[in-house]
Amino acid sequence: MLSDEYIAGFFDGEGSVGIDAYGKVRVSIAQKRPEILYMIQEQYNGYVYSKHHPVFEGYMLNFLGKKDCQKILTAIFPYLVVKRDEVEIALKAVELIKDHHRGCDPLSYNELKERHKLRDKLQTLRPKKTFVTLESLNQIYRNRIKQEFVMKCNVCGKDLSTVRIRDQVISQDKLWCRACVASFYKKDRKPISKQQMENAIASSDNMWEVCDKLGIGRSALYQKRKKYGLEIQFNKKDRKPITKQQIIDAINATNTIKEAQKMLGICSETMWHKRKKFGLLGAQVS
Repeated sequence: MLSDEYIAGFFDGEGSVGIDAYGKVRVSIAQKRPEILYMIQEQYNGYVYSKHHPVFEGYMLNFLGKKDCQKILTAIFPYLVVKRDEVEIALKAVELIKDHHRGCDPLSYNELKERHKLRDKLQTLRPKKTFVTLESLNQIYRNRIKQEFVMKCNVCGKDLSTVRIRDQVISQDKLWCRACVASFYKKDRKPISKQQMENAIASSDNMWEVCDKLGIGRSALYQKRKKYGLEIQFNKKDRKPITKQQIIDAINATNTIKEAQKMLGICSETMWHKRKKFGLLGAQVS
């Protein structure tokens, strides 16, 4: 078990606190190797995830929510040296967070203004960034395609330089306008009857196998099931009991979460809830 003094020293070097535009507090600790982060997680909760970015590649331990942030910040505050002032501001912001958030009870102007004051005060204590945020690989790819087609649709030649980014569709290494890409993919939408849907669902309990048999994606499968009133029938079949050992074996056999959920025959959302239920979100499976 790590002492609060050790964690405070570790946080002084590798930790950070932040306040977003809505007054929510985030506590983060970064490290190249995850072992120390898992030890802190055992004492103060939070969640560990891997981060791959041109500027930083490693692991992050994040604390979100009033309870978790208050717990760790209160424990390490007496022993902090470098980031003592930042954590003091963060603790004030944590105390302003409501215990229960409801959609019908939003923050008032004065409450939001008070949180923004703390956020601006925290920002003044931060050192200025000495690096430039690099473009992601996806952004580099999109910019290359736009330059190659001179910001014009490859079908109708429409000028896309003045339209919204969401209407500049990039598919199959080409630049499309929204209307042309819709008409292009409309040709691939093959008709599927209700009987075909029922036969495919009856033949397999695995959602991915049903998609492969029909030659459609998950989104199209959902729309077809909704159209023919088959969503309840299929969902009941999809709710099969899965043990912790089955999830571990599937992850070890495939080495990727996506392939593991295909092997188990469940969607990504169900996979996430199962891993959370069995405590497999942050832990390394072996």
